[in-house]
Amino acid sequence: MGNLGEVIETLDIGDVVVITWYNFETMSYKVMEDIDKGIHLSRPYAYAYACNKNTDDLLQRIKDDMTGDNPVIENYTIFKK
Repeated sequence: MGNLGEVIETLDIGDVVVITWYNFETMSYKVMEDIDKGIHLSRPYAYAYACNKNTDDLLQRIKDDMTGDNPVIENYTIFKK
């Protein structure tokens, strides 16, 4: 599970990331890659964090959204494919 101060895991295409958002709604996303969106988190009928160059960039965006004055992500868990 990703929390501040922990060693962050790596993401690979096909992994599932479960995110708990600032409003404590929990959603699961699959790490996908396509020509238009780049590497992104995907779920049926929606996607988030599109247009990343690689999985490290995607993970950094998730990590960055856990910090600051108004963090939008409470925590996340990575399930390897």
